[in-house]
Amino acid sequence: MMPVTRSMLLALLCVFPLVAFAAEEEQCQFDAKDLKPQLAKKQPKGAKVSSAKVDKKKRSVKEEVQLADGSKASLELGGCAHVAWSIELKVAKVTTRTVGAEVVATSRRVLPLLALEKDSIIDPARLLKALDDANIMQLPTKLPCGEATCQLSLELDDPKAKKKAPPPAPKKKKKADGEEDDDEPKIAAEEPKPAAIEDGPALIRFTYDQPL
Repeated sequence: MMPVTRSMLLALLCVFPLVAFAAEEEQCQFDAKDLKPQLAKKQPKGAKVSSAKVDKKKRSVKEEVQLADGSKASLELGGCAHVAWSIELKVAKVTTRTVGAEVVATSRRVLPLLALEKDSIIDPARLLKALDDANIMQLPTKLPCGEATCQLSLELDDPKAKKKAPPPAPKKKKKADGEEDDDEPKIAAEEPKPAAIEDGPALIRFTYDQPL
């Protein structure tokens, strides 16, 4: 048997990452060539694309557009074994307390304003159809998107805003030495209620996820 030399080991170490990468590429069904800007190059009058970033390594596309009505939209696309995309709408007077019916009405008005390329993967029309078919009682809520998983939610616009902390639990009094425990049954302290989200400007967020 031919002895394994140091040069042979180095050659194997150089080839192995390439093989592993090739195997990973085979498992990934999402074609990297589809990772391109989704927003149309020519926007309607009054609309302007403010940011567009394509990251082939992270398999993601992120874009932002200022719409003619003053609203803003952020789009994100990515995937591998799944195709996932999201649309966030920042619209005046929409807060964390905005009711579902108003969120739906606002979405129906703003989503059609998005001008995308003809071959774009992100498809606001699917969301509009899902809104028509959905029976929305509260947010967040899942939307009917066939084999895909869709969700509509309200997200606090300020990422630094924190939830209100629950009130501290009352401290137990220490018993004096030699004091006997009462015979009365101990009542378990109530668990603190979940912290409420701070009220403030909110984003209307749609997510779409479909396995390949």
